[in-house]
Amino acid sequence: LYTMPPEGEAEEVMKVKLSGKTGRRADIALIEGSLLVMAVGETALRFWDIERGENYILSPDEKFGFE
Repeated sequence: LYTMPPEGEAEEVMKVKLSGKTGRRADIALIEGSLLVMAVGETALRFWDIERGENYILSPDEKFGFE
């Protein structure tokens, strides 16, 4: 994650390691400029709260209709 001030060079704010498997579709969304959500061909959604530096995983349950 970088910031880009109008007067100068990009400044690194934070490093986030994103991993996945080759050959799988990756869906990534940035919400409200601070929440990164990623799905990479698995039954889990990965969230990174950029402002707080926290991350978590949501695994939808099959009993609620998710496969």
